[in-house]
Amino acid sequence: MKKLLAFCLPLAFLALGGLAAPAKVTAADSSITNDDRVTPQQITTVLNGSATDPTKEAVRLTQGAGYTTSIKSAAQYTDTDTKELTDGAVATDQNFTDPIWSGYATNGQDLVVEMNLGKDVADISRIGANLALDQDASIGVPAAMEVWAANAQHDYALVGKNIPAADAKLPAGNTYTAAVTLQQSITAQRIKLVFKNPRHAWIFLSEVYADKLTGVAADPMEPANWPGYHYYPEVTLPMTNGSQTTDQNPQATVNLAAGLHYGVAEKATLNGPDAIPWFNSLPAATPAYPNDANLSLTDGKYAAKPDMGDDPLQPWFRFTRGESRDVYFDLGRAAAVSGVKIGFLKQTSKGIRLPRNVDVYLSNDGQNWMPVFYGKDYQSKDADAIVRRTDNFDKPYAARYVKIEFEVAPHIYTDEIEILGKQSTAGASTLTPQPEPQYPNAYASPTKFGLQNTMLAYIPGDPSDKQGVPRTVDWYKPYTAYMQNGQIKDTMFDSFLMLPYLHFLYDGENKRPLTKKDWQGYITNQFADQYNVSALNQAVGETKAALNKPDYQASVILPLFYPVQSVKDFGIVNGRHLNFANTQNRYLALQWMVDEQLKEFQAKGYKNLKLNGFYWFTEELDNGDPEMESILQQLTNYVREKGYMTSWIPYFQGSGYQRWQEMGFDLAIYQPGYAFDASVPKARLYETAAKAKQLGMGTEFEVEGVTPTSVTRFKDYLYAAARNGTMTDAVHMYYQGSVDGAVYDSYQSKDPYLHSLYDDTYKFVHNQFTTAVAAPTAQWLIGKENGTISGTITGTPTTAIKGYQVVLDPKFGSVSLTADGHFTYTPIKGYVGSDSISVIYDYGYQQSAPTTITFNVQ
Repeated sequence: MKKLLAFCLPLAFLALGGLAAPAKVTAADSSITNDDRVTPQQITTVLNGSATDPTKEAVRLTQGAGYTTSIKSAAQYTDTDTKELTDGAVATDQNFTDPIWSGYATNGQDLVVEMNLGKDVADISRIGANLALDQDASIGVPAAMEVWAANAQHDYALVGKNIPAADAKLPAGNTYTAAVTLQQSITAQRIKLVFKNPRHAWIFLSEVYADKLTGVAADPMEPANWPGYHYYPEVTLPMTNGSQTTDQNPQATVNLAAGLHYGVAEKATLNGPDAIPWFNSLPAATPAYPNDANLSLTDGKYAAKPDMGDDPLQPWFRFTRGESRDVYFDLGRAAAVSGVKIGFLKQTSKGIRLPRNVDVYLSNDGQNWMPVFYGKDYQSKDADAIVRRTDNFDKPYAARYVKIEFEVAPHIYTDEIEILGKQSTAGASTLTPQPEPQYPNAYASPTKFGLQNTMLAYIPGDPSDKQGVPRTVDWYKPYTAYMQNGQIKDTMFDSFLMLPYLHFLYDGENKRPLTKKDWQGYITNQFADQYNVSALNQAVGETKAALNKPDYQASVILPLFYPVQSVKDFGIVNGRHLNFANTQNRYLALQWMVDEQLKEFQAKGYKNLKLNGFYWFTEELDNGDPEMESILQQLTNYVREKGYMTSWIPYFQGSGYQRWQEMGFDLAIYQPGYAFDASVPKARLYETAAKAKQLGMGTEFEVEGVTPTSVTRFKDYLYAAARNGTMTDAVHMYYQGSVDGAVYDSYQSKDPYLHSLYDDTYKFVHNQFTTAVAAPTAQWLIGKENGTISGTITGTPTTAIKGYQVVLDPKFGSVSLTADGHFTYTPIKGYVGSDSISVIYDYGYQQSAPTTITFNVQ
């Protein structure tokens, strides 16, 4: 696409009059930096608000504001409704084909964007724009962005400039934020951004904005700040109810829930796109969704078709992810409750599954509950079906409140819930409430499991390409040892989980029907002489020798593969042909894999490795394979009898993750999934840690590739763990992508920030990563009237920084900052006196406190 755009640019120029591409302009252009269109007196008059505190959070003032542009956006990159530049969506990469970007073919002309706020708005402290950087496609920044403001008292006045550094000195990344942070706030009704002397043929914008800096940062560690937290209206008992059916015969069994209102509560936060009525129906209106109350569970309308959308009655109440749901009913008075009748949809192609379980609890006070029914085996052999089942309790119970609980993974659709019973409580049994189940409320302990930092060490399985190159001693050494300039300085990861690349086991999302030959091939490769586990053993040996630690050993965890039901001829095990249509044969295959790997490991006689246990290589419990839970219980018992543990790493809210102990696992590690989706907020890391602690799990740390963005997101993991206690208290496992792996690539990188992933990981695994960071050193510099003052941001950063930032611009001039921290201050023409800027170190995962650099113009 880049080549196509560059090729088409001359055509755009011809269509617009044949203009040539603009010449590049440097930041030193005196017409931009040494401005005589404004005086110190004018600046003092305009900047008359309160002092700006750059440490405060930005509050957007221009969301939805109207605006005009001096150049119309290009047809193929159009701002279709003249709303995209103030819609609040800020691009995170330069993919200019994404509709978030609007493209302007400037052809050497200034681009002017004028925002109209409709009225005077006070406390404006920061004004800016988000631009794309892609010089190969002739997309770049202007020589300067001027900021003009007007209000009811005065016409447009120049209030500041952002002067990007020369292209080669711009900060790393593929977007650029051109912003001016004023030392004192202003009041404005209209704001004009003038992108002066564009350096390239195109300017792409995703957002223009004005902010006030008065907000307090929402701490992602606090549950109330997790997106989707308490999505449903809070359930309060007793509740305001609908019209309850009153039967003439109180001894008749009826649907006690007919026409009632109900409440829903989630057991885990609904994140991101799931927290909308399309995925999770609401039982009552909320401020965010005032017209979306769904009362279909008790309206008496039953689905006629097994289809989520093709039913004129629209009968379905939808549940998506979030672990499980509790649905509450208030019968209004005590009744003899004897059973439930519930209809569920199964639509395989849409990911709508039947629940693994339906549990019913009863109460008379809404606080103390008695479990009266545990329902299982909600099944259908059809791909699409409505499963409606009546479940009667062992006897009727006198109760007013009913709570129905079921797992949700990934989608559960229900059309009707009937609560069966009699209005008369005569002969009904009295409830005996039971205490709520107690959770471990402690992380999986390194002391208990004998390991703390386990690297997922993928073994290539395809010899036809680079991904098939066996792991060597040199590959393992930066993992077994912390190395500087090729020298071993300390230990690094204390444990290694051996496993194949995902494509060995999966074809897309489908599990491959592997046979004994495939499993044996992997095992043989895993224990090949001089490679893989054998190479790991040698790397640990070299590490312990260099550090004079003769007793040191690293732990190893070996994989166990999924026995896919469709395999009819797995192979011969102990003289028996295994057909996986038989449940016991699936278990016998897994038992063989345990024994075969134990035999190989012990035969090698590794002196530097100790076998810790086995890992179940799938990331959720497949509700479509109901046999697997009992197979896992047999398997984990067998492994324990051998003296080893079994571990599992379910993905975020993966099916069955909260029941990991019921399935027999000794250790479970919870995945946040934060590294793989830029839309997932930092709060996910804190939510994952809180749930892991509640359930007695450890946590996974994830990184995909080595780029400034991926390194920053990985350090977000480290920072969160240092804050919430998982760094010191929990077992950790690390996913680092495929091929060589991000940690290895970071070790090899000469870029200080990219290499710092390796150094900071070392600090973390030794419990030395700190949340406190150093700030730059304050400076006082002197310069001449109508001249410039240059310098470099100095100090001793805590770790390698991602970049430098000016967080408070000068009042009586402008400043240009390069990627290496060099700055040039230019006062307005004729100014004599003091001015200043505030600068920070940007560590990626955190920013330092601001430091002042003062300029004395004489």
